[in-house]
Amino acid sequence: MHEHNQCIAYASYVYASPMHPLCKTYAWPVHDVCKTYASPMHHLCKTYARPIHDLYITYAWLLHRLWITYART
Repeated sequence: MHEHNQCIAYASYVYASPMHPLCKTYAWPVHDVCKTYASPMHHLCKTYARPIHDLYITYAWLLHRLWITYART
């Protein structure tokens, strides 16, 4: 068991330690930016833009078809 713990400690030192500064430098700031800006944007899009998009597709397309069918004749 002691050897197992040493192995884990060594692996952490060799692999996780170099990764930690990378995470601290790049991954965390990106995560914070996402959390601050992307998540609210995603919810706004989901709440407003998607229904507007669906309405547009449903009604504008129908109007377009009506226009092509009746206005040109």
